[in-house]
Amino acid sequence: MGPAFVLAFSWRMAWVVPYAFPWDVRIALTDNSPAMLLSVDPEERWEDEPWIVGPPAYPLLAGRRILGTTLLTAPEKRRLVQAMFAGMASHMVPIEANCFNPRHALQVSHAGVTYDILICFECLQVYVVQAGDQRDRIAKLLIDGWPKPVFDDMLTAHHVPLSPKD
Repeated sequence: MGPAFVLAFSWRMAWVVPYAFPWDVRIALTDNSPAMLLSVDPEERWEDEPWIVGPPAYPLLAGRRILGTTLLTAPEKRRLVQAMFAGMASHMVPIEANCFNPRHALQVSHAGVTYDILICFECLQVYVVQAGDQRDRIAKLLIDGWPKPVFDDMLTAHHVPLSPKD
């Protein structure tokens, strides 16, 4: 199976991927509502861990330090969501790693509820969590690694620092 087949298959099957998301998240991803693209440090830090005294000195998203954010225009959001859906459709190997080190996140809202979509291109997993209840996953999906440059280019174009690779 050559790369041309995989790419053609992924774009043809991308319409199936949104159905893997919960209904409200799917609507938030595909409508014209605003979305936030975030660069995050993959190391987890929780406010209630015993060695942390007081609130963190930096903003957190699902226990991870936010390195930078940018508000996406509707075409930018559509481009990232399409790349994410196609990357999920082209992920052929249903094997998942034990790690989860997300460096990218999308934040979307629908009906007054905010959802955080954390993406780890290292272990090829996507977690969906509801803001405010960030330790419980709503969905866990797999993604291919090729959409990473699309996310990196969008962050770089908006002058948002990328998370350093370990």
